[in-house]
Amino acid sequence: MAGWTWAPYPRWQFSNTSDDIRDLCCWALDLVDVAWRRSSTTTISVSTRAGVARLDELVGLKS
Repeated sequence: MAGWTWAPYPRWQFSNTSDDIRDLCCWALDLVDVAWRRSSTTTISVSTRAGVARLDELVGLKS
């Protein structure tokens, strides 16, 4: 598919239909200095190596 890339490390994604909840997620990511982007209208993605490492440090590894 055009526009898709593959990264050799995990990514974090947060999905919610509520604008308010997504805004809180983005606010919290900004507080801990994690780069994020909106990958769709309902999904926030963290896909930089540094951002993923920071969330792994704060939240723990995904299973």
